[in-house]
Amino acid sequence: MSVMRIVRLLSGGSWLLALCGGLATAVSFQAPFGTLWLEQTAVFFDLIALQAVVESLQTFGFRQILWQTAGGASLALAVLSKQNYGFLFIPVVLAVVATAALPDLRRALQSVMLVLIGVAAAAGIFLAWVWIFSDPAEFVHQFFVVAGKIGRSRMPLDLVTKTFFFENALNRCQIDLIGVVAGTAALFLACSQLPGKNPENRFWTQVAPVASLAILLPFFRSLTQATTLNEWQNNLAFVGLATCLGISLIARIAGQISVVPIAGRGVTLRLPSARTVTTGLSVAASVWAALALATEARAAWTRTVQEFEKNTQFRDAVHVRGLERVLWGEPLDKTTTLADLERVAAYLSSKRGNFFVMGDSTLLYGLLGAPSPQPLLYFQPAHSFFEKDIPHLDKIVSESLKRNHVSVVVREKVTHLSENHDAYSRFPRIWAWFASDFEHVSDFGNYEIWEQTHDDHRRTGPHF
Repeated sequence: MSVMRIVRLLSGGSWLLALCGGLATAVSFQAPFGTLWLEQTAVFFDLIALQAVVESLQTFGFRQILWQTAGGASLALAVLSKQNYGFLFIPVVLAVVATAALPDLRRALQSVMLVLIGVAAAAGIFLAWVWIFSDPAEFVHQFFVVAGKIGRSRMPLDLVTKTFFFENALNRCQIDLIGVVAGTAALFLACSQLPGKNPENRFWTQVAPVASLAILLPFFRSLTQATTLNEWQNNLAFVGLATCLGISLIARIAGQISVVPIAGRGVTLRLPSARTVTTGLSVAASVWAALALATEARAAWTRTVQEFEKNTQFRDAVHVRGLERVLWGEPLDKTTTLADLERVAAYLSSKRGNFFVMGDSTLLYGLLGAPSPQPLLYFQPAHSFFEKDIPHLDKIVSESLKRNHVSVVVREKVTHLSENHDAYSRFPRIWAWFASDFEHVSDFGNYEIWEQTHDDHRRTGPHF
């Protein structure tokens, strides 16, 4: 609905383009493996921010101020959802409000400042919460330092070059490049009509925000794809919007072309009308779109989703209290079976006290309604921590585990990434606590159960 509203406002009220943009967004917004990721949350707030500033272009005075500051606040929420998807979208929103106000430079700067004030206000409220209820220094380190280092490690010079040439996805699926081509042409045509610096230049005010958005959205897609390293199908949320804006610009450009027959010696050159040009370009765009949709449909029909093939059937009930309505499908990786999961869940339900998961199955916390006894989401080297962070995190995590009186450790024999399995031994305090205070009491398939013991006899520590 948000995309449909944006397309209608920016394309001159076309319901057909709005419906096409909305349908394309509905199809491609969700990740191909069927679950919402951080990217989808961030893109949702990006979309709300974009709609807010587009709404501001239709009004004046106090209402315009409210829309633009609300757009900035939504951008802050996008940044908090996922850094690269939020930060890289800020220039997109600023370009829309700035180009709409040009050539009035003062008004353009005012619009930009209002958006940034909205960003600062929302960020300030969140930072106040962090200051009162959390650890500001730790937040800055994890949110900016660690995330920034990971992002920079993913952006070598050759990858940056590929990003600006859109080499991160199949060419036939990059239909949003219509927006780049049409937006560049429209922006050039609009600039050619600005020599007089006429603030009432309607063609500029109608075309420039649309063109800047149609150009920048594909670059946003390419940059976020390069810094995220997920499947490229997970990054198509704005493809429908950019494509529809590009097609609307084609129609506007064609309407600005003056077609004059050229007469020669016995020959008259008849050029196509603006309507013919628009129809031809729209047909070409439609064929490209059909090819992209066919590719997407084929990928969706035959895809393997997080270890589940297209023929997987979910029909086995999960016999865990509160999850009787959940159905289990057998994955390609047989490391963990439904029986293993049920036995572990039943075992942990029978025990009093907290438990700690050493492995990938942090889902157990949610299944059993138990909060994690320590703050680190997962132990993945060079992703959730770096070598120099180990002494600091080791102290925080080990103290949290002891403070929350962990009495059972669930250790996985095999994890999806082998480095995650081996990461725990790199934390001296955590490993010493585990090796000295726990003993191996049972196995449930891939799961080892370690219970805390308080006797004085010599215990055998964990081994690989």
